Amino acid sequence: MYTIIPCRPTRPAARARFSSFFEVRPVLLWSVKRTPPRLLVVDDEPHPREMLAQTFRLAGYRVTCAAGGVQALNAAVAEPPDLVVLDVGLPDLDGWEVARQLRRLGCGGPVLFLTTAPVPAAADDPLGEFGGRRGDALIPKPPPLEDVVRWVSEALTEAEPRIGAEDRGAG
Repeated sequence: MYTIIPCRPTRPAARARFSSFFEVRPVLLWSVKRTPPRLLVVDDEPHPREMLAQTFRLAGYRVTCAAGGVQALNAAVAEPPDLVVLDVGLPDLDGWEVARQLRRLGCGGPVLFLTTAPVPAAADDPLGEFGGRRGDALIPKPPPLEDVVRWVSEALTEAEPRIGAEDRGAG
């Protein structure tokens, strides 16, 4: 990808001849060594699923979608995601069970649970067994699109030290 940057000549003689010109410089959206994070969006309703997927793609993430729990588990095994956006109310397996299976299989990082129920206060520990993992969160459904990219970025940032520690311990 390239960007056009307006520049002005530094020499007075050149400035007189060219009122302005443009210089083309390459712009890297992600560092060369690092690919964009992969997200898995799981929702049985097609419209919210596609809206979230498109929002994440526009933000530069790689996105895989799944319409149910079994499909999500298969997608996660095939290409482990860095983060999962998971609807709690899925028809085949509920979101909590999908998250348990993902953890058991070692696939995926933090999970953002989508729920239509009112989001309880943090003191209530609505995530139960999932509340201890860094980056996991409970978010309202439908999530405000202007906030959801920020929430994903924050969850990935919170989970990064944990992922780095696991990598060092495994080597």
